[in-house]
Amino acid sequence: MDKPDGPLGPDPVSCRLGQVVRSTKGKDRGRLYVVVGFLDGNRLALADAERFNVLQPKKKNPRHVQVTPQCAAELVALIEAGKNIDRGRFCQILAGLGMRLD
Repeated sequence: MDKPDGPLGPDPVSCRLGQVVRSTKGKDRGRLYVVVGFLDGNRLALADAERFNVLQPKKKNPRHVQVTPQCAAELVALIEAGKNIDRGRFCQILAGLGMRLD
């Protein structure tokens, strides 16, 4: 988080790959996601391993998320290496961060 959050939410530049974020708007309010990519049009690609995985991420406006200090470094390494990340592996990484899937 290099820049402070603006009045409309976090700057997408302040979100890093692997960063854990919490949804603040929409039906998924309060849900935790991991940033797995950045899309055109100022959107974040988010995964939670339950409904949205790395290959089919949720697209969300960065203004509608709250950045947390947690970062999944192991996930970042796998994404940057172009490795295939299945649901089981993703859940293990999230469990290592203390995140729990309901």
